[in-house]
Parts: sequence; C-alpha cells; structure tokens
Amino acid sequence: MAEEKLSTHSFNITQQMWDVLLQAHSDTGAADVLQQSKYEQAFSTLSQMSEHRRLRQLESRMRLPGILWGVLVVGATVVIGSACLFGCQNFTLHFVLVFVLSLLLSLVLVSVAEIDPPFQGPVHVHADAFDFAQQTFAELPQ
Repeated sequence: MAEEKLSTHSFNITQQMWDVLLQAHSDTGAADVLQQSKYEQAFSTLSQMSEHRRLRQLESRMRLPGILWGVLVVGATVVIGSACLFGCQNFTLHFVLVFVLSLLLSLVLVSVAEIDPPFQGPVHVHADAFDFAQQTFAELPQ
C-alpha cells in the first residue's frame, strides 16, 4: 500500500482462505447446530476482514481534496492578515506575535500534508499488526 499498488499475493491468500472455508463447510453438509454456528462465525469474520482490507486499499489511494487545501491555506492567510491588522504599540511584540502565529499555522499545514498519505511518508501506518498475525499463524501447529 505504501507504493499505491494492490497486492495480487494478498488477494490470492484471501481467496485461498475463502476456498478453504467453503470447502470445509460443504464437506460437513448439514452438521449439528454448534458446527453450523462455528461456520457462520468464520464466514462473518472472513467477510469483515475482506471488507476492512478493501477499505484500507481505498483509503491508501485517497488524498485530501483540493478544496480543503484551499480552505486551509486561505484560512491561514486570513488569520495571519487579521493578526497583522491588530497592531500593538510595541513593534517588536507585534512582530513576535505575527511570527509565532505564522510559524504555528505553517507547522499545522505541514503536519496535515505529512499525515495525508496514510501508508507513506515519515508519519504512516505500520504493518506491525499484520506482521504479528503472520508470526502467530506461522507458529500454529500444522
């Protein structure tokens, strides 16, 4: 997702999970109620996992709309401009106030720009949970 590409390998793994679950369900046929309940839970969980994956894939390609960036930049400009209009008798104090306000708004805009791509850049979503799940599955007895 960091490269903005969909992984065919992960799609194949998900498809294999569906195939195994469908095969196991069809092999048991009309089993008892407890067994049927377990399969329903497995189908529900796998369905939720697939849905969450699709959402992550969509969100990995999404960016903040241009109109929102426009509102943020224009808003910052208006705030800085209005701060310039409210003068102080002490020029140094007024300069420091406008400078600090400008610096703060600049940092906010840079932070939003860095967080915008969720799977890229210095601030991104890590694959720690996925790595832990892979490690857990690898440790399961065959």
